[in-house]
Amino acid sequence: MRAWLLIGLFSLPLIYPDHASAQKHSLIENPKVGECFKIELDTKIKGVLKVTREGKPLEIPVDAQSTHIYFEKTLKDLNGLTCKTARRYEKADSSATIGNDPIRRTLRPERSLIVAQRINDQHLCYSPGGPLTRPELEVTQDHFDTLHLTGLLPNKEVEIGDTWSIRSACVQSFCQFDGLIDQNLKGTFKEVKEGLAILRIVGDASGIEAGAQVKQAIDATVEYDLLKSRIVKLTWNQNDERDQGPVSPIASLKCNITVKREYLSVEPKELNPAALVGVPAEDDPPGLLKTLSVKDLKGRYTFLHSRDWSVVSQTEEHCILRLLNRGEFLVQATILPWEKLAPGKKIEIEDFKQAIMGSKAWKFEEILDAGQVASDDDRWIYRIVARGDMDGLKVIQGYYMIVSPQGDHLLATFTTRAANANKIGTKDVELANAIEFKK
Repeated sequence: MRAWLLIGLFSLPLIYPDHASAQKHSLIENPKVGECFKIELDTKIKGVLKVTREGKPLEIPVDAQSTHIYFEKTLKDLNGLTCKTARRYEKADSSATIGNDPIRRTLRPERSLIVAQRINDQHLCYSPGGPLTRPELEVTQDHFDTLHLTGLLPNKEVEIGDTWSIRSACVQSFCQFDGLIDQNLKGTFKEVKEGLAILRIVGDASGIEAGAQVKQAIDATVEYDLLKSRIVKLTWNQNDERDQGPVSPIASLKCNITVKREYLSVEPKELNPAALVGVPAEDDPPGLLKTLSVKDLKGRYTFLHSRDWSVVSQTEEHCILRLLNRGEFLVQATILPWEKLAPGKKIEIEDFKQAIMGSKAWKFEEILDAGQVASDDDRWIYRIVARGDMDGLKVIQGYYMIVSPQGDHLLATFTTRAANANKIGTKDVELANAIEFKK
């Protein structure tokens, strides 16, 4: 009799109660100081840069990819978000082809320890080992930022189909904006699949990056392990439309990012207290760690500069930088070697003045100031400040002739609109004084 009953039961259609689909799941992950993760991050970018050459519009194709693998340890959290970590990179490799020109960026082993933080909406990456180069900064600071990853979660119990808004601070972090203008990103709990809660993040965001306005359309998928209560994977797709900026051209780009995230129950030796002994406790690290280093391609000189300077061109003949202040382009600096003289010899002041007044690059009007600049060592630095006209614009140019005891000569020229001359302060003097000749 019991056997027939069982047969009868298994013959009936399987019926699940309606409330199963309405089951609530706790999608919460709050960072804790000392937690460690292994992050694997792959990025692919395709698109075009839009420039004008010889008066004609031109589209330059872009094809880029990068791979980052690093251990990450939480050093500080605030309001349910990680705001400071120590990262030890096993790999940080970025390659791109822009037109026909290949570009490669990597990280020196001695700079593999990076502190990443977002304090007061400002993103800062630096190495306790010393100054980074601009390419090293780009390969570590410009990849997708995992600091605020948990900000994609609703951080509460939700049902399948529920939605929530993504905090603006997190959107600014994910989109890598210097300033956020607007955003409407929302998350949706789509389904549960093989122990993973599948979340979809969709929306638009606009902001300012390096002085250019950027609009992004985002469609991302988050995989949250319900048993471990952790985000384990993120697939992030975005379309970028970028306006012309002071250090970048107009661009249309498609970006596909995959983040794999593994919680480490045992602290890796690469991030133990002994390995992090050189990490500053304060949020504002010593000024030297925030500077960037530049080396002449022929090894003739090096210098450190603050991060508001961006190198926009470097060849064996020159190095060109632009100074930005909250996205505003203030001054362009051009550094190029001058004729070398015998040790102890230097250019005559009158010859220096005549070279400036006779330059065909602009229409000279008058010299505003001239004199020797105090140097931190045994170099000789002479400055001339002049006013003139360049392509119909009133400009002020500061010329610095920097001379070593060995007779090396280097010219640093700072060009700015006359209206911006008072905004530069001592930035030109600092940069000129930072140049060091090869010994």
